[in-house]
Amino acid sequence: MEVATHVHTVLSGHAFSTVWENAKMAKEKGIKGFASTDHGPSVPGSAPRFLPYTMRSWPEYIDGVRLYKSCEANIIDVSGDMDISPFYLKMLDFVLAGLHFAPEEEFDKKNTTKAYIAAYESDYVDVVVHPDNPRYPADFEAVVKTAKRMGKPIEINNQSIFLREGAEVNIVELIKLCKKHETMIVLASDAHICFNIGEVSAAAKLLRENDFPVDLILNAKFERFEDYIDKRAKRIEKIKG
Repeated sequence: MEVATHVHTVLSGHAFSTVWENAKMAKEKGIKGFASTDHGPSVPGSAPRFLPYTMRSWPEYIDGVRLYKSCEANIIDVSGDMDISPFYLKMLDFVLAGLHFAPEEEFDKKNTTKAYIAAYESDYVDVVVHPDNPRYPADFEAVVKTAKRMGKPIEINNQSIFLREGAEVNIVELIKLCKKHETMIVLASDAHICFNIGEVSAAAKLLRENDFPVDLILNAKFERFEDYIDKRAKRIEKIKG
C-alpha cells in the first residue's frame, strides 16, 4: 500500500499525532502519500467545519511525502447530508464520509443503505468509511454496486477488525462483493497515531484469503491513486464552473 487514505491528527480531538509526525512516519515506512482525514464537527472535540478553508495553505508535499487535504465528514441524516458543507468540501483533494454518533434506531438497514448510497452519489464524497460497522447495518450489495457505478472505492478498514465486534464477518462479505462486481477498494489503516499509518495487515490477510485482485486496490499504487485524484479534481472543477 503506497497511499494511506485514512489518517487522523490531534485536530480530531481523540488522536495523538500532528501532520508533521504523520508525514515523518509515512516516509520511514515507505508510504508515498497520505490523506489527512480529521473528523467533522459532529464528533465531540473535533475540528471546526471551516478547517478545509485553512488547509488550502498546506504544502502538496512534506519531506517528499504527498499530502492530500481531506476530511472524515459525518453523515447526519438518511438523505446522506453531512456536517461539512459542499462550500468547504470542494476545497479538498479527497473526502471520506461515515456514520459515528447517529441514532441507531433511526439508521436501520433501509435508512443506512439509503444514506450510504446518497453519499456515494454526491459529487464531493469519495468513499464511505467503515461500512462494516454492525451498529449500522446496510445492504452491502446495493452499496457496492453504487460505488462501482460512481467509479468510487469501498473502504476496507483494518481497525474495524479490532474495534468493532462482528465487523470482520461484514468485511469478508464486502470483499467478496467487491470482487464479484469488480469494485475498487481502499485498504485503510484508520490511524489515530502515527505509528499505525499503513498498518493494514489484518485486512490484507482477509484479502489474500479471498484472492482479491491487487489491481482493484486503489491505494496499492501511488500512480493509480494520483490518477483518481486528478480525475476527481476535474469532476469538482466542472461543478464549480
